Amino acid sequence: MPLYNVSAAQFQACQEFFNKNANLSTGMIGKQQLRGVLSKRGLDVSEEILTDIINSVSVDAQGINFQCFVDLVSSYKNLRDTKAEMNDAFRIFDVSGKGVLQRQDLKVVLGKLGNISDNDIEGLMDTIDADKNGLIDFEEFVAVFKKKH
Repeated sequence: MPLYNVSAAQFQACQEFFNKNANLSTGMIGKQQLRGVLSKRGLDVSEEILTDIINSVSVDAQGINFQCFVDLVSSYKNLRDTKAEMNDAFRIFDVSGKGVLQRQDLKVVLGKLGNISDNDIEGLMDTIDADKNGLIDFEEFVAVFKKKH
């Protein structure tokens, strides 16, 4: 399931742009086409940077295929389905499956990322648990990601 939400019109615009700029024989936007697109926007990039751009988007060093292009364009914030992403992230943390996050849930998930102390867990709970009921509900979880730091 994709993590982005592209309307039919947005998909069509992606398709038109891609078809206008892709190499007809390979069906990809290669280095030459990418250089042309960037040049039209006033950017002069080296061969190394073109290679890095393609490698960051595509597993094929020849260029960027249409699916990779849509994945890239769709990663822009206004095209992402952030609610679905937040739901998925919350489910990952909800180890107990209770629909709320408990200290133990945080300890299990964050423990997989590295060493985390009980003091760290308490600090997170104090920061995230807005109503101080000892649990983190979905709204409290999302609020952390919406905070401007």
